[in-house]
Amino acid sequence: MWDESKHPRDKYGKFTTTDYVKMSTDELKRLCSIYDSDAPPYNSRQLLPISYKLPDEQLPHSVGSLWKNYDILDLKTGMVFKFVDGSKIQNIEVFCGYGTRKEYHNAYKYADRIGGLTKEWQHVKGIGLIDTPEGHLRAEVHWSQHFKHGKHDFFIKKWID
Repeated sequence: MWDESKHPRDKYGKFTTTDYVKMSTDELKRLCSIYDSDAPPYNSRQLLPISYKLPDEQLPHSVGSLWKNYDILDLKTGMVFKFVDGSKIQNIEVFCGYGTRKEYHNAYKYADRIGGLTKEWQHVKGIGLIDTPEGHLRAEVHWSQHFKHGKHDFFIKKWID
């Protein structure tokens, strides 16, 4: 049974807690249909954050056998690089796709090619240490990810160093 006291709203009917981030799309749609008659209509996507942060990812060290290091394409030069073993991908942010307000327009390509539902794919960015012939350089790296199908198509958006 719905308990209104556990879900506070402002004077326009918008929820004031951030528990909606953990809710499924169906739950959000159901909640959005419960507004008072004088409240403005809300789209369920308006309740989602614009983007959200993920914890830093520690990359493994290569000891004996090589771990699956990701290929990272530099869009300007066409060269392919790898992350530095044992480094971290920092400031990871999901800014498009599942769990955010913004729709991921290229998600259909990944759903068709790899699997999963289009709405479950995310576009993510982070700062990584890249192994280049000139040495280790930092770059803003973007990729697509799905909770079941992993991370795909890493590319360098811009060099930081």
